Amino acid sequence: MSVEIHKIGDISSLAAGAEEFVGIIHAERIRSLGITCRVTYDAATATACTVRVYVHHPSIGVDTVPLASFDVTLTAGAVVQRTVVVDSIEDSELEVKVYNGDVAKAATRISVACILARWHETT
Repeated sequence: MSVEIHKIGDISSLAAGAEEFVGIIHAERIRSLGITCRVTYDAATATACTVRVYVHHPSIGVDTVPLASFDVTLTAGAVVQRTVVVDSIEDSELEVKVYNGDVAKAATRISVACILARWHETT
């Protein structure tokens, strides 16, 4: 088994109430998946951001209901980072999006990464 850390993507500013695509996770031979998201919240922010993970089917598109989602706990005026373990579908592609639940303030400096534990390929 090998462990890899990959940056999925960054969003410099996410408007109030907006959802934005961050990137794709290639889950070949995946054993375990952790997703980390770091967000900077404005001092007047009232609602947390949500990370949403969707299964991407190359032949039929992306699911409309997330496989997993989690909130990045709100601390107004602070940088918050959260990592969660996500159940995954082996050998799939996972699309990651971030949603800003606040209706008035943008979230800034959003960074998303993943930690993958993969099975070794056998011959």
